[in-house]
Amino acid sequence: LWRTPKGNITTPTSALNLENPTVADNGLYSVIVIVNGCPSKESGAINLSVNPAPRIFASANSPVCTSDTIQLNATFIPGATYTWQGPRGFTSAVPNPPIPFANSSLHNGFYKVSAVVNGCISNLDSVQVNVNARPRVPNISNSGAICIDEEGAVLRLSVSNASAVPNADYVWYNQSGDTVGITQTLNLDITDFTDYTDGNYLFTAATHLNGCSSALSAPTTVAIN
Repeated sequence: LWRTPKGNITTPTSALNLENPTVADNGLYSVIVIVNGCPSKESGAINLSVNPAPRIFASANSPVCTSDTIQLNATFIPGATYTWQGPRGFTSAVPNPPIPFANSSLHNGFYKVSAVVNGCISNLDSVQVNVNARPRVPNISNSGAICIDEEGAVLRLSVSNASAVPNADYVWYNQSGDTVGITQTLNLDITDFTDYTDGNYLFTAATHLNGCSSALSAPTTVAIN
């Protein structure tokens, strides 16, 4: 006869098996042996401690762009030992491993993580990482020198057809690095010259697609009079 935190349990053998134990089974256990209806003295008590199985969740900053850093994250549990596994033999024993210089051929895929706390193994969770390629750098030009005092003056900045990327946006910058426009077409027309005086001005552009940006184009120089 076993005395347990959940009450008395009778077993036909000298062993008490607890299936799927939980923290509710924590506490003192003792046993009385009954032979031919005669009980023995109650044994000394032993203390049973059931540790809860840890539960973790995996996440990542996916999607990322080529050359960015992939950041994997797992639920933080004090004292836990972590095991990450991923594509091309990737492994890590830290909860939040970074992967620098993201490359789609090396790093696309599922990353799995589990943890062990006090000898208890957690669930296995996974997260998918996608690395998007950066679009090509645009080649830009301008419509030529412009006299801003002329009525209806328009400065057109253009991306060449050869460097165009389907479905991309183009972000245009002045020489101070300020954005002067965003277009889904290959051309940007500037008609407001309030901030311009006589001189040469540099403009650049970058291509944006699927959350990724190209490097800046080579500048195009415009003479403004």
